[in-house]
Amino acid sequence: MIHKLIDIPMPCETSSPDSTGRLTKEHITRLAATCAKADQPIWVHDLEARCLYRNPPAERAPDRREALMIFDIVDHSDRSIGYLATSEEG
Repeated sequence: MIHKLIDIPMPCETSSPDSTGRLTKEHITRLAATCAKADQPIWVHDLEARCLYRNPPAERAPDRREALMIFDIVDHSDRSIGYLATSEEG
């Protein structure tokens, strides 16, 4: 079960080879399915720094600005389409 998807309008609905280089609902759904069972807090942000997903430990974490590690999320064309942040706090 996906814990929390933040419902905001997405700029691009499908992930096609000619996509705009942004996170799609499909990307977020797949990331959420992967991150939902993680023990560490995980936040997924788009390039505009909007938080699109938090896993259950992130819901309980005091503040996402204390994330120790931030990773680019890239598409199949190696374009940055968002960020994944995680923390050792959980």
